[in-house]
Amino acid sequence: MINRMRFVHTFRGRRRHLMLGTGALVISSEKGPTTIPLSVIEEVRTPDLPDLDIMLTDGEVHRIDGLHPEMTSAFAVTLTDALPEQRDPAGSALVTAPVSAPFGPAQWRALAAIGAVVSAYVGYAIWAGIAHGPRVVGVIAGGVALLIGLSLCFVATDDVRKYRYLTRYGTTVDAELGGRTKTGLMYYFNDTAGVPHLYVCSRDTAILSVTYDPKDPNRAMHPTWVVTVITKAALLLITAVLFFALGAWGAFGLLW
Repeated sequence: MINRMRFVHTFRGRRRHLMLGTGALVISSEKGPTTIPLSVIEEVRTPDLPDLDIMLTDGEVHRIDGLHPEMTSAFAVTLTDALPEQRDPAGSALVTAPVSAPFGPAQWRALAAIGAVVSAYVGYAIWAGIAHGPRVVGVIAGGVALLIGLSLCFVATDDVRKYRYLTRYGTTVDAELGGRTKTGLMYYFNDTAGVPHLYVCSRDTAILSVTYDPKDPNRAMHPTWVVTVITKAALLLITAVLFFALGAWGAFGLLW
């Protein structure tokens, strides 16, 4: 279905989600998003419905499949009408496609540390099972509680860090309500380059102010009182402490 809004047009196919902003077209798939600036699109064609061909200014063709036949032609017209008069001959050089980032030394060190901790705890659980029999259940439950506590700490600190960073360095734009999902309401906005982005939250309004990170526009937030952020973080940390205490008692009570 095509959803025409003032800021962003969206198109949902069987395997593709297209977002047309004021300056770029974003094609989302299982592999990730591909961003095509409108200035490098020479022509939009529909030679083999329901597929859509996008001819770039350097002659390369991007074919989009997995669309609904009855909607492809309509979206082709919408995309053609949005193309600017001035085109950039750089073509495919300005297209950004999803790439898998290679593991660096820091990632390998972190993975090795996590593996060492998990291996040590598994060894401890095996010893507890051999030496204390049924009490190994407490060790396993305690490990789960410790993991939950760590997760809550991460969420709490990440929310505060994101709020502080976006408050200082974020860019605020208007986002328009475009639909609903199981996790919340979908809002669409354009960044300063005209690239459309999706933001999901629970707030229900036609137009929502969204502050995003210029370095990573997918990292965004809507206006929130600082008291709300601090209260949420405090509650999460208190809950984390309770899980840590329960986990420590269950996991290492055998040694006391």
